[in-house]
Amino acid sequence: MWVIALIIGLLAGVLTGMISVGGGVIVTSLLILFSSWLQLGINMKEIAMTTSINTIFTTLSGAFYYYLQKLVNFKVILYFGLPSLLSSLTFSRVANTLGDEILKGIFAFFTLIAAISILIPKKEKLESEDDRVSPILAIFLSAGVGAVGGMIGVAAGFLYIPIFINIFHLPIKKAVGTGLFVGAMLATGTILGKFGGGYFRFDLTLPLILGGVAGVIIGGKIATFIEEKWLKFTMVVVIIGISIQIFYEYLYHTLQIRLPIVITMLAAIFVFFSILIYIIYRPKKAKVEIINKSS
Repeated sequence: MWVIALIIGLLAGVLTGMISVGGGVIVTSLLILFSSWLQLGINMKEIAMTTSINTIFTTLSGAFYYYLQKLVNFKVILYFGLPSLLSSLTFSRVANTLGDEILKGIFAFFTLIAAISILIPKKEKLESEDDRVSPILAIFLSAGVGAVGGMIGVAAGFLYIPIFINIFHLPIKKAVGTGLFVGAMLATGTILGKFGGGYFRFDLTLPLILGGVAGVIIGGKIATFIEEKWLKFTMVVVIIGISIQIFYEYLYHTLQIRLPIVITMLAAIFVFFSILIYIIYRPKKAKVEIINKSS
């Protein structure tokens, strides 16, 4: 188990180091798939607990760096972080009463949301003043994000980073720095919700953290040689591939839907993302020609 967890941590760390977003999704996905392939018997509650502990280590180490660079908005942390902690704690408890099949279905859905979030380009925006942060809006959104994180055991950066950029108008770097603190708080709520339930797996957690630390360093070095758009493309392909595999297992093996219907549904997902990727990554000249033709 130690060797497998170390490999998973290393793979997830490399991918996270390359693109900086989606680490929790990757770790959770790999744990689900390896557990299924090798019949390891790891349930979703144990995976959520393990991923959340791993998240705290990775997010706090990164958050300290952004804090030193003054790239953290503490007012957003106050209004967004605390409610997300309480929400993740509550829904982590709710998840303890649900079966693995339901939790896997929820997770599979949000892997697609994560892929779309990472794929869509983020435009740099000027930072707004602190008094423009709406407490009511922040609390409402954070409760929803915390619910997702608490249910499936991820920090949900793919949800709140776009919120920080597009709604609270934070610059990308400050959105990431603020998001690391919020992610740590959300993960803390998830752990508290699982505490005392016997979901802690030392044989998974320690090697996963060790492999992740090494992987992030390797991924960061690889990222220096690759264009950002291709880094995002790689991450999206990985997440889509994992999501399709999880959907297949959930629909075919768990819900026992007929194979032709499952294949049709997965094909539709593949076609949707293929079109989305083409629209975003097609050459600029092609975009100009299409605009000229339409005008």
